[in-house]
Amino acid sequence: MKLRRNTGSALFLAVLAITAPACESSEPAGPIIATVDGRPVYESVADSRIAGIAQLHGGDIEVALGEDWRVVVLRTLTDDIIVEIEAEERGVAVSDGDVDQALDDLRAAIGGGDEWEAWLAQNGIDEQEARRRLYLQESSSRVYRAITEGIEATEENAEAYYNANPDQFKDSGGTLPFIEVRNSLMDELTGDMQEAAFVDWLETRRDEVEVEVLADDWK
Repeated sequence: MKLRRNTGSALFLAVLAITAPACESSEPAGPIIATVDGRPVYESVADSRIAGIAQLHGGDIEVALGEDWRVVVLRTLTDDIIVEIEAEERGVAVSDGDVDQALDDLRAAIGGGDEWEAWLAQNGIDEQEARRRLYLQESSSRVYRAITEGIEATEENAEAYYNANPDQFKDSGGTLPFIEVRNSLMDELTGDMQEAAFVDWLETRRDEVEVEVLADDWK
């Protein structure tokens, strides 16, 4: 990640969970703490991200992320923008209609009516925030699928892993034959390979984007 510091200015995963306890504004506004390839990272969004993480760790962000917590928080917000840019460039951006459908599906799964309102209250969000988080979730899923398309473990990969790690396939009756574990092992290796490919892509994009930190306390 290239950081271009702006010293003259006063005053952002995998993949954000929909059940995260803090509420980031659906329409961010106010001071901008940084930009990522020219796109703003709002202080209000950062504050809510901090609150959500801290709430899971007794209210102390340093306990959760260490003394360099601002670096970690800004990286997560940068990742959101990286994913958004990638979705647009690949033509898989999420539309309002997509979010409407996802929201309808979620509401139906929870039960609607009072149960829906109770779920929103329990998670500290309103419906607009639920929409925003569904947008991020679906954007991340689409980009992940695009990045990892065609990456699959072969039977040869699985057999090589099986032969190299025999102790992992033992039970009380001895070593399970390869044919019994082949399909599940191929699925597991595929997941590992796809995750590694996505992480490599994300780390590369972090190095490529230009992050300009504007807020003094985030430098």
